[in-house]
Amino acid sequence: MATAINQYGIKVKKKSYAKSNTAKKKPYKMEPDDRSGRHSKKKVYAGTDFPKAREDARKNTAKAKPFGAAFKAARAAKKDKFLWRGKSYHTKTKDELEKKTGASEKERFERKGKSNQTAKKRSFLDKIKSKFSK
Repeated sequence: MATAINQYGIKVKKKSYAKSNTAKKKPYKMEPDDRSGRHSKKKVYAGTDFPKAREDARKNTAKAKPFGAAFKAARAAKKDKFLWRGKSYHTKTKDELEKKTGASEKERFERKGKSNQTAKKRSFLDKIKSKFSK
């Protein structure tokens, strides 16, 4: 903090503010608005390029290719992986995966589902019935 002398001749610490905390000059000025039913003043931008530049920036935004187009381009470039909308994907087709593993996706899914199943718990009465029925 910088020091300064106030109006009474006393040393005082002067606050220093961050650059982001200071007032910024507005890119427009307020002028009288003659249209009826409107606020008394309207914004008028100093340069004529501001609205045009904003519109150009909006029009020139990059849009992601459809997934199929990105997939085909990656396969044509002989890549193993590619990025689409910030996520990584491989370029193998379903047929290639089945040839590699030797089983179809459906079979692998069914096997995985069966391995996760747990034995059904029997109630107390079922246990007694099975003992007496033997």
